Amino acid sequence: ESVAISASPTGTSPQHLATFTFTNIFAPGVSLNRTQAVVLPGGLEGSYYVVVTADTANQIAEDINEANNISVAAAAMVVHSPDLAVARVESPGAAEFGAIVSVSWTVTNVGTAAISALWQDRVYLSSASNSLSGATLLATLSAPGALAVGDSYTRTQSVTLPLNNVLLSGNYFLVVRADAVGNVAESNEDNNLASRAVALTLPPLP
Repeated sequence: ESVAISASPTGTSPQHLATFTFTNIFAPGVSLNRTQAVVLPGGLEGSYYVVVTADTANQIAEDINEANNISVAAAAMVVHSPDLAVARVESPGAAEFGAIVSVSWTVTNVGTAAISALWQDRVYLSSASNSLSGATLLATLSAPGALAVGDSYTRTQSVTLPLNNVLLSGNYFLVVRADAVGNVAESNEDNNLASRAVALTLPPLP
């Protein structure tokens, strides 16, 4: 027997949760009630229906009806998940490579469930406002470890801008990523990134 969940009241496109193996002898007309604990995947948000399938592997040859082995719960269960969103990244609008600058940002749990987990926020220097491809990591900070729905925290961190013979003067971005390694299962992973533009120049030659 298997247990799944579906966003549809008809049980279409079910998401498998668990499979249980039972060995029983059933006389005609006899029924059996089962109670099993299953773990929902993280990051779900909204209404879902439990879908139970008997004889999942078709091990029993049923000579009357194979179409009634699936049952969908009549009532949906509402599932809640947290959602970290980064906002208000602040830093100087211009600086020199090699300088130490202060970066501050605010992270809010805009989801519908509280967070009780360990996660990290990271600060990068990037050539793009919405991408960490080729970005330089500047700092890693531990987050509070718990955040109720609607609550937020603000971090301020001094970072040293890189200075090397590859980087050229121009426009860059200080990018903050909340939950940098994905420890928190969120309903929306697309709002964990925010940035602040900074114009960087090479320091004068000695």
